[in-house]
Amino acid sequence: MTALERVRRARWQLLAAVILTALLWAATLAMGIILLAATVGAIVWLPLAVRVVILPLAALAALTAAAVVLWRGRAARSVQRVALWIEEREPSLKFAFVTAIDNRIAPEEQHRDLHAHAAAADVEGIVRRGWLRALARAVISFALVGAALAIVAPRELLRAAGSDLRRSVRAGPAAPMANRLATLSARVVPPAYTRMSAQTVDEPAGVAALIGSRITFSGKGAADGVRQLLGNDTVEARRDGGEWSTGVTMPAIPDVITLLDRDFRRLVVLEPLTDSAPSLRLTLPERDTTYQTVPRGRLVIESSATDDIGLAYGLVEYMLSSGSGESFDTKRTNSRRFAYGNRRAGTIRDIILLDTMQLAPGMVLHVRAVAFDFNDVTGPGKGVSETRTLRIAEPIDSTSINPAPPVPIDSMWVSQRLLNMRTDTLIRTQRRMERATFVGKSSVYSNDQEAIRQRVLAVIALLEDTGVGDTFETETSAKLRVAADLMRTARMHLGVAEPDTAMPYMKRILAILDEIRLANRYYLRGLMTPVAVNIERVRLTGTDSASADARSAREALANANAALARRIDAVAALARTSPAAAADSLAYIRVAALSTAPAAAAALADAIVTLRRGGSAERALARTRRALEPPPRTISSPTEWGGIAQ
Repeated sequence: MTALERVRRARWQLLAAVILTALLWAATLAMGIILLAATVGAIVWLPLAVRVVILPLAALAALTAAAVVLWRGRAARSVQRVALWIEEREPSLKFAFVTAIDNRIAPEEQHRDLHAHAAAADVEGIVRRGWLRALARAVISFALVGAALAIVAPRELLRAAGSDLRRSVRAGPAAPMANRLATLSARVVPPAYTRMSAQTVDEPAGVAALIGSRITFSGKGAADGVRQLLGNDTVEARRDGGEWSTGVTMPAIPDVITLLDRDFRRLVVLEPLTDSAPSLRLTLPERDTTYQTVPRGRLVIESSATDDIGLAYGLVEYMLSSGSGESFDTKRTNSRRFAYGNRRAGTIRDIILLDTMQLAPGMVLHVRAVAFDFNDVTGPGKGVSETRTLRIAEPIDSTSINPAPPVPIDSMWVSQRLLNMRTDTLIRTQRRMERATFVGKSSVYSNDQEAIRQRVLAVIALLEDTGVGDTFETETSAKLRVAADLMRTARMHLGVAEPDTAMPYMKRILAILDEIRLANRYYLRGLMTPVAVNIERVRLTGTDSASADARSAREALANANAALARRIDAVAALARTSPAAAADSLAYIRVAALSTAPAAAAALADAIVTLRRGGSAERALARTRRALEPPPRTISSPTEWGGIAQ
């Protein structure tokens, strides 16, 4: 084989090595771009603009790498350059190889020694070493990047990038993207402690769920450009398969969440539901009791407990008071816990031995049942039953005790005193509370005040019953009737979140109950010593000033229902020209009505749905206005017979 033929053979080998190396580096660089995008995508969400350029950028990187390798290996096309390349790697040839390939300069028949020296060169070995050296670097790089890419497995990223790229380069003018908020669903996942299953609401105008529930809104289409606004927080939607989705946790107060897609928007009212505290009813002992002697034997305490979601455990609280005058000693103990395993109803039953409690005359034993739920978001919720009072009479209390069951004044006094203390705490901590929490607690205390009032009315009926179908007012029942009227006033102020206004009435109620309680407990013996006073002599001799500061009238309270009615009237006028804007305005009005006028809020929900469906909301708005009107006053009997407005 001549020197020229050997160089031509080496040239084809080097050209193949250059092409194969170019392909390997092109694939390596393209995979590196995809690996970088997949690594970043695993850390942060890649926007649409980045996903669209991933594949074109990888292709561009591959072409660039291939072009660079081919350009650097372009000399392999020339026989002379290949020969010089061989000469560089074999200096002992001393340009014999370059000379031998040109028959015009050094014919073989004339320069046999030159051609023999060139034929002795190991051209195949030189080409093989160069070929392996170039390919080794490319193969190692390709293998390392390929292994890393196999670990990351960016199949989903490549599928999404290809889909986004096809949409962006689709032939013809791009059609405007449809409203991605047109179809909306909300998946509500209650807090874990409720052990309730998730629910899905389609096309929600409002979502009602327990505080702490996770709400996920989703719709059809890509996620880019879809975001949610709640207060001052903005959250970008994320891709969930072929849909977009975004989530929020149900807040403690009603609010409006805004979903945005370019110029489209949709409002959804968040309606938080409060997990009610457990409700208890003490069945044993049936009533308050006064013992003439120290009781013996067993005392059975039994109570029923219910909860709207599930009960955790319950127990019985005992409070034993002893002492007299200003010196009292109180001991408080609890029974064992009764576990319910998240059942909605259960029974608390405990038995105590009175013989072991070291009871003595003058002691008072207070008994009540307590239950807790599993609420770990805003709780746990605690519910208590009414208090039963078991009193042991002292020898000086009375020489004769009626064996009939006494009027349960003590327990009502304890309940009212506890309610006063809680209301006072609510007033002092109002500034540190959220408005919704403050209103909720005041509403609960209003219901507690009404419960005490019903017990007072039952006692009044018991005291005034003559047993022969007639009634007769007694001194105690008259005082209790005054207390019941004060309780109704206090309940009204608590119901509208004005505990500071209700507090003076509640103090008077406690004083009346305390007066009746002590009157039933203590009896005066003997007559008081009369003291003669000369009125003419002491008249006008006092030192107190009779002057009084000027008093200003109290400002009238703002009528929240009237303000809502004015806003609704303005929206009714807007609904004739822009139903969508009217529906959005009603959503914000409904948030305000959820706390002050629940009945109106329910009617507003119907009006919002009607407007969004393209119908007329006049009937729903009219029902809302009626719900905001004050309730009619009813008369228990004709006014000419002294009827009382209720």
